[in-house]
Amino acid sequence: MAAEAAEARRWAREEMDGLGVAFRELVHMAAADGKLSLLLEAARCALSYGPLLLLLDEELAEYLRELLARCMEEALAMYAAHLRQVLRLLVLPVPDNDDDDDDEGASSSMLLGRFLLSGVLRTSTTKHNCWCLLTTSGRKLVTLMQEVADDVSPLLELDLALGSTLLHLLADLLRDYMLMQLGATAAADDMMMVSLLINCTTLLSLFPLIARRIFTTTSSQHPADFHHATNNKGELHLHGLIVSIKEAAAQVWTCFCHHFIRHTIMSTTLHHKTHSSSSSIRHGANMPSSAFQVRCTCA
Repeated sequence: MAAEAAEARRWAREEMDGLGVAFRELVHMAAADGKLSLLLEAARCALSYGPLLLLLDEELAEYLRELLARCMEEALAMYAAHLRQVLRLLVLPVPDNDDDDDDEGASSSMLLGRFLLSGVLRTSTTKHNCWCLLTTSGRKLVTLMQEVADDVSPLLELDLALGSTLLHLLADLLRDYMLMQLGATAAADDMMMVSLLINCTTLLSLFPLIARRIFTTTSSQHPADFHHATNNKGELHLHGLIVSIKEAAAQVWTCFCHHFIRHTIMSTTLHHKTHSSSSSIRHGANMPSSAFQVRCTCA
């Protein structure tokens, strides 16, 4: 009897190894194109055999879960690479033979405008329509991040300890965007710098609302204990990631300060050169340009 049980365990492990190979092939076909729903259904099907494995050997059931967790981590890494390509298309202007058109496309992506907070972006205390300030590319990013949160949140149903990975996926998307914005600061004028700064500040404030959607969407379909446990873990990871994103936003702030100081020094130098014969400097001559004197309001 013991020999038969050992043979059954050996057979089950070999079958799971074969499942792992087949699942990785599916990962390469689906995750690279952002088709996480197909992987979710395949993982659900595989995990449905867990109770049968528990009857045979508890270690076999755990082995299956570890195998699927590794496959899903690999799938999410490929999904992240796909998102980076999408991000470049959304943020960067499409190359063209006409340099003037490229400059115009880059400038248009930095235009600051009002963005209506709706859906998950509305807090429970919001009673009226609330708007925030975002650039054109910033509005595209917010839409993309909400779509990503909706795509990945069902993966938590698998209970494979993927919460941290999902949050990192969303945070990396925002951090990559902010670092891309740094490349646009070299040729940015005063108004562009102000727009980039306000845009990054707004995105940083919206990130926690979007990130929590990963957990609230799934946990609302589960008992209260699942909701409580998942959100506690998510909040811990979320706090650390916000600090990391703030570091990327701080780089934009640093560029803004460098631009401000350089602009002020150049203006002061030019003023002294052109008015060297004057006995006094007019009040306000050393003040920054009107582009820096911006007051942001939310209607």
